[in-house]
Amino acid sequence: MEDARGGPRGRPVAPPGSFSLPQGRYLSLSGMVTATTGGQTRALLMRNRLFAAHGGVAPTIVTFDPRPHYPRTRERLTAAGQLASPVTLRNLYEDHAGPVPRGTHGPLEPLPGFETRYDHADDGAAYRRRLVHPSSHADAVHEYLRADGSVFLRTTAGEPSDSPVRGVVLVDEHGDVVRRWADQRAWRQDWLRSLVAPDERAFVISDSRFALAHVVPFDDERFHVLHLMHNVHVCAPRHWSSPAQPGYGPLLDSLEHLDALVTLTHRQRADVAARCGARSNLHVVPNPVEAAPVRVPAPARERCRFAVVARLSPQKDLVEAVRVFALVVAREPAARLDIYGEGPTRPEIEAEIEALGLGGHVVLRGHDPQARDHLFTATAFVMTSRLEGYPLATLESMARGCPVVAYDVKYGPREQVTDGLDGWVVPAGDRAAMADRLVALARDPGLLARVSAGARATAGRHGPAAFLEDWAHVLHAVVEARPRRTTLEGVRLVVHSLGTGRRVRVPRSLDRVPLVRRWGRARSAAAAGRRSRRLELRATLEVSGRSRAATLDDAVLALDAVSDRTGDVVPLPLTVRRVDGGFELSSQADVADLLARAGSATSLRLRLRLVWENSAWESTVHRPRWLTMQDEVSYTDTGALTLHRRR
Repeated sequence: MEDARGGPRGRPVAPPGSFSLPQGRYLSLSGMVTATTGGQTRALLMRNRLFAAHGGVAPTIVTFDPRPHYPRTRERLTAAGQLASPVTLRNLYEDHAGPVPRGTHGPLEPLPGFETRYDHADDGAAYRRRLVHPSSHADAVHEYLRADGSVFLRTTAGEPSDSPVRGVVLVDEHGDVVRRWADQRAWRQDWLRSLVAPDERAFVISDSRFALAHVVPFDDERFHVLHLMHNVHVCAPRHWSSPAQPGYGPLLDSLEHLDALVTLTHRQRADVAARCGARSNLHVVPNPVEAAPVRVPAPARERCRFAVVARLSPQKDLVEAVRVFALVVAREPAARLDIYGEGPTRPEIEAEIEALGLGGHVVLRGHDPQARDHLFTATAFVMTSRLEGYPLATLESMARGCPVVAYDVKYGPREQVTDGLDGWVVPAGDRAAMADRLVALARDPGLLARVSAGARATAGRHGPAAFLEDWAHVLHAVVEARPRRTTLEGVRLVVHSLGTGRRVRVPRSLDRVPLVRRWGRARSAAAAGRRSRRLELRATLEVSGRSRAATLDDAVLALDAVSDRTGDVVPLPLTVRRVDGGFELSSQADVADLLARAGSATSLRLRLRLVWENSAWESTVHRPRWLTMQDEVSYTDTGALTLHRRR
């Protein structure tokens, strides 16, 4: 059995303090931080506390949030023990709302002809003035206000073509322009540079793909930029080739600009590598969990009281949890489910509770800062999420001896939970299977005690030591890899020949392999003609790029038959010869063999991929000229060769 780090469960790890982080300035980048946000923010704050406590660094959390709530947020996080010295929290807008040098570029230009609207902070004070097109009612310009109502910042809103303002303008308290930046990226990068000494190395660890989009590419040798993925990057059905979730497309398209992309599980790293190439800057660091306080005497674990601690959002799908619990209550009338959290799906959850007559059994507890303490006595933690990254809430539950029963979704539950040891993972959407597990725990005190002890043990293996060791490895690897970073400047594929040659006999081993799997009349390759065509490719790949230490001899090329619909990938043999300016390529493969190895895929495209350290390039292979469709081989309107199963 392996854990999320790819090693055996329970592997020994170095204690905190026996590792070292590379020297430098540590900045954690988030779009916003509030005192009530969920697991992602808690994980960010925990990482910085652990870095400070055991790594000998003083991290700064930096945010790009225009709302003026940060004085109060710092107070609340400090009181809760989540923000502690030497960790600091700084906000871009807050810094620029403070004292600035006297402007020397003249007064801020007036902008007549717009409607004016205001956004207000929690205390009712206006913090932003929006200049709106009177016809389209779209925002054109945003002006950010000091407490006295003066403008300290003016930025473009929406599309730059619709705004009279270009970029970002900083204004002093007298209304004079202090500085201009060409765009949001230049402005934000300049602020990050101001937080780092001229001769200091910096590590920017991003937890927000949206904030990161305004930072990369960051062409400053002092800065190492890393991004930590907290959630699933693909839509249903969640193959590696499924469409990207909103906001993840730009991130995946900019991997070459990152010193590291860090995922929480090896499964997600493998899916990213399948999609974008197995680049040298892909790493894995699972979330940790801090030890829960040990109560003496230990409180009794209640029978039939289950719990959820989660934001009430579509991702967590707590309507599904209510439906599961209806099956539990039908068998255990005393069962109760406490749901701790707030969010936009509360009305839907309430409606489902009422529709199923569960008003006395499912209780919405709202946001409760002490919610996790209730897990010390709950029978089990219920997780019906549609997707996850590597849920912190489940680890926090197990740290309190509360076993987890979860749907098997990408990513995390399968990596965290071992059936019968510390909980169960059941097929996603199988309400009956989940209800069976919950009822079994409620009815069998011995089973509950055993699995509860296992949950605590599992949480212990996800402690700070392993987490810090993993991060130290990643950060040192990032520093060592800097000279080998690459930039691909041009890649050109020249196909000299592509098609099918003479028919060849299907090998005996394929005689019983069906070419057709999903239609009523399946025929084997032998029955379909006893011969198959051989696919042949000859091509040249012209490549130009640069690196301080890596050469094109280090590049890896692969030719695959790919089904984007099913995610099936069939490697093809590829002969590669290095020549000046690139590579000569040749391949031969049996078409029937490819189709037989393609799982449920009904058609395949040929994909050529080059991976060179942190950079990658790929293309669908196209024919050099029109050819007649021949049996299993055809060409699309764009000339891409496609392999088809015979019907």
